[in-house]
Parts: sequence; structure tokens; C-alpha cells
Amino acid sequence: MVMAERSQGGRGDIPNPGAAATTTTFRILSRDPGLDETWTGKEGESPGARPAAQPTHKNAASPRSVRAIREPARELVLTLYPDRPLLFGRDPRCDVVFPGSSVSREHARLWMREDGLWVVRDLGSRNGSYLRRGGGLSQGESVRLSWETPVMAGDWVLFAGGPNRIILEGSAADSSSASLATQSPAARRLEESLRICSRHRLPVFLIGPSGCGKTHVARFIHEASQRSGQFILVNCGRLPTDPAQLQSELLGHARGAFTGAIADRVGKFHAAHGGTLFLDEVEYLPPAAQDFLIDLLDGSGNFAPLGAPATQQHPRPDARIIAASKLSLAQSGLRADLCQRLAAADVIPLPTLDQRRDDIPGLVDEFLRQFGRQQAVQIEIEPDAVDLLQHESWPGQVRELEAAVKVTAAREYARLAGWSTGRILVVITRAALDQHLENRKVGFGTAPPTGPHPVLRDPSPAPPPPAKRRPPRELGADELRAALAKHGGNKTRAAAELGIAVNTLKYRMRACGVTD
Repeated sequence: MVMAERSQGGRGDIPNPGAAATTTTFRILSRDPGLDETWTGKEGESPGARPAAQPTHKNAASPRSVRAIREPARELVLTLYPDRPLLFGRDPRCDVVFPGSSVSREHARLWMREDGLWVVRDLGSRNGSYLRRGGGLSQGESVRLSWETPVMAGDWVLFAGGPNRIILEGSAADSSSASLATQSPAARRLEESLRICSRHRLPVFLIGPSGCGKTHVARFIHEASQRSGQFILVNCGRLPTDPAQLQSELLGHARGAFTGAIADRVGKFHAAHGGTLFLDEVEYLPPAAQDFLIDLLDGSGNFAPLGAPATQQHPRPDARIIAASKLSLAQSGLRADLCQRLAAADVIPLPTLDQRRDDIPGLVDEFLRQFGRQQAVQIEIEPDAVDLLQHESWPGQVRELEAAVKVTAAREYARLAGWSTGRILVVITRAALDQHLENRKVGFGTAPPTGPHPVLRDPSPAPPPPAKRRPPRELGADELRAALAKHGGNKTRAAAELGIAVNTLKYRMRACGVTD
């Protein structure tokens, strides 16, 4: 299917539909970005009436990461995963927040389509989204998006015409600084096991309680192995039991294979070629899927998509297999021969959060760093709040800890955003965390309510509007001492009251001779 977007002749960066012109330049955007075309014709003339131009972008690669250029926030680079669509916009609920007022609250979405192509769609934004195709369009020309459009490495998508934009890149985000917060002996042993298995291509079996980070660990192995292909997640509990649907899910289908198959679909196994196929929750595999997987893992099965011509050759995809379960294989109920294949090489037990209490401060820092970068906000946490987290019970493991930290951060951010103008400093206090955890325990029934109909209170009253901010250089010793004394020497709270960063407060203290 080929669709066209037109722009009037001119030198502007963004097409101007109101400009008068006798000719129209068409950019024909195919569902396959390798078949994009361009031609110029008279107003009202159909693109289909023209001979096809030479295809552009033919040798472009599928994107592996996205770089978000945000004004005035710092740029952000994220690795792309087929199971993780990204929402861009001004709203704090977006995956990547653009603080600029020209960007709509929910501006655009990026995701991998069933045919294996990454596509971007404008969500009806006020100022539009524009594609600048790497190598396919001359510099300075952009195409306004009005449908889901395939994108490749090297493409730019400009929000409201720029400077806010995303750049699709052909390499994964740098994971050299990725950390598992390995302060505890249990985490150090885990990291060493993961480093070893990232250097071979044998199957890996991960076992650990729900929420302990099995998916995160599988992604860590994939990125550390530097495989060229994608990380593809299969939720085994959601696999269909119908043989045809199962073949379509794992191996794909050809267009016209069944009613409603209007386009080719790339199955999970083929999508993971050159990369990693992660079989999550294998204990929930239906019997039909177990039989199907045994043939595929042995290499004896047919790897043809559903409805593909019998004459086509479909070799086994080169996909590294990682499986995960919260039950031991003996308790899983899986076929014994399938268990032998899934656990044929490395078997790695994941420690619980109780076994790695020393890692909680590092995990909290990582969660807040992610939240702050994606939301484009400065965020800090009080030491006594970290101490509370380190001594709390976490039946939901790392997932529950992450949710507690990010939910509290989001609530405090929402509270401050109601009255603040300009850049916000979010400080997570022990009181805010304590109240969130108390409310959560009442909701889950793990703590008795305070009455027949408990009223869940906010952690603290809304802060008063701040006084008019002054340049840090105007803050004198007396003001610094007064703010520190008011908050018992707590620099984080004193800095928040003064409207400056903690590092700026420390600098002014040294400059004014104010001691702790």
C-alpha cells in the first residue's frame, strides 16, 4: 500500500498548504521505507499516473534506539524494544516528556508493527509532526505525518517543526553504565553469572519469584552480549492454543493466509533472528505450545509462516533462547523433554530483595534517575526516606520497590506542578513515602484500617507558593543559616525553600563561610 503526502513548491522547512504554486511535490511513503518515491506534478494530478521514481532509503537499517532532543531539558537516549511502545508529549504520563509549550500533551507514538517495521504516528497534535528521512529527502525538506509511517535508522521526526525532535539510530543505547546495583554479595554473584553467560550463545534458564527482575536480567544479558538482532519477549501464558493462531504468533503469517490477514506478519521467532527470544513465564505454556516449541527448539519443525508458499525455504532463525519461571521445573508441570531443552545450559537463580538489602539505595537512585530523565525534572530523595525503603518488607520484590519510588515521585511532582512556574525541584520525603506505603498496605489488606471507613490522607499539605526567586549570588550567610536552622540542617529541604539546587547551596555555603 502506497500513500502520498504533498507539499507546495518552496524553500521552507515545513510545507505551507496556503502558498500558491502551479506544481506540487509529492513524497510517496510506502509501508516499506525502502520503496519511498518522490515526483513533481501539476496540482490535482494523481501520483499513480506518474512513472515511479527511483526508490530511496533502500539500504537503511531498522532502528535500535531513539534519541530525544528536548528544549530546554537534556537529551535522552532509549533502547527500542518491540514490546515497548513509546508515547511522546508534554503530559507527565508520557514515556518521554517534552516540556516545550509547542508540543501537545500526547503528541506522537512510536511502536513496532506486526510486519516488523517501526512506525510513528502523530496523535492529532496541534502543531503536527514532520518526518525528515535520512538520505531520502534533501536537507531542509520535511513531510507532515498524517498516518502511521514506517521509520528507519537515520530518520528524524520533528515535533511542531522543531527544535524538539527524535532521531532514530541504528545502534542500541550505550549500556556500559548499566548497573544491577551490585553492593550485596548475592547481587555480585548474579552479575558475574550474567557476564559469563553473555559471552556464549547457549540457552539460559532464569528462576525467581514474581517481581524479582527476570525480564530486566534477560535484557541485561541480551545487551551485554551485543547481539545485532532484537530482544523479543513472549509471554507464554498468553499464547493461543489454536494451532493456526499459535503458528501465526510464533512464526508469522502471509498476507491472505486467513480472513483478516491483510498484511504479512513477522512471527516472534523470525523477529528474534540475530537477537534474543525471551520466553517469560514458561510454567504457563499450554500443552499445544509445548509440543510446538519442542519441534522448533530441536530445529526439526517447519519454520514457514502460516500460509507461506510450500516452495519457499525458511531456515531456522538464529535466536538465542532465554526462558524464565517463578516455579522450579519439577513444579512447573512442563513436559520433561521440554524442560531438558530449556535448562540445557545455564540455570541462574535470582536472589530476592531480602537477600540484597544493601542494593536498595542504588536501585532507588537508578529508578529516580530514569524518572527524572524521562520526565525532564530534577528530583532528589531524603536520606531517611532511603533508610525507610531499605528496612521495609517487599513481598512484590524489585517491581514493588520501583513502583513505590516512581509513584511517590509522580505524586510529589504533580503536587508541585500546580503552583510552580519554571524548573521544579522534587524532593521525596520520608513522610510522603510512609503514607504511600501505609495506604498501599490498607488497599492490599496487609494492614488493619484505622476505622470502619478509613480516609486515606495526603502525605503532607500542599506547599505554599514560593517567594520570588533571587539569583543564588544574592543569597547571604544569614539567609543560608536561617534556612538550614529551620530545617534542622537538612540541605535538601533548605535548598528547596531557597529555590536552588543542593550543589548550589553547598557552593554558597563555602563562599559565605557557613559551616555545617
